Amino acid sequence: MLKDFYISFSAVCFTLLGLWLIVVQTRHAEWRRSELARRRAYGVALHFSLPGQPGGIPGHLAAEGGHGPPAPQ
Repeated sequence: MLKDFYISFSAVCFTLLGLWLIVVQTRHAEWRRSELARRRAYGVALHFSLPGQPGGIPGHLAAEGGHGPPAPQ
């Protein structure tokens, strides 16, 4: 069950990463002058590109349930 979740969730994250890269390209001229904006753009891209990592989106979604991220097996 968890494997099926990560298979579908990784596809969603890959799609969101592609959309985020389009946003970064359209805002590149504005964001290249701001170090904070560049760091935020990198952080968002990192979350979308590493969906199975403990600090990634599934960990945050699990934490919203009040139980925290699932324990490693």
